[in-house]
Amino acid sequence: MLHYDKLDLTRCHCRARLTRPTCEPVEEGALVVDRWLLGRVGHGPVAEDGLLAGLPLAEALTLCERLGAHALHPTATYAEAWRRDEAASIVREGFGIASGGPPVP
Repeated sequence: MLHYDKLDLTRCHCRARLTRPTCEPVEEGALVVDRWLLGRVGHGPVAEDGLLAGLPLAEALTLCERLGAHALHPTATYAEAWRRDEAASIVREGFGIASGGPPVP
């Protein structure tokens, strides 16, 4: 049963305060995929090279996922690789391979 009288919009269900978010600095290299993705959906410039050029967005992301999973865990299945690493790490690794650029940190 829901109790709206106890609803607190300033706290998460885990009781963490939402009014004081913490921000952690992000390395510049960690944003390369984000910038590419934003460019693909029309919110910034996008330069496409390598295997990603001309692919529909869904296929390009799937390619990055598959390449990254294999590069980080060559002997693991695709599902096992996803259980071992964060999605961002896998996609960044695959993006570095597919875009033909330098490895993404």
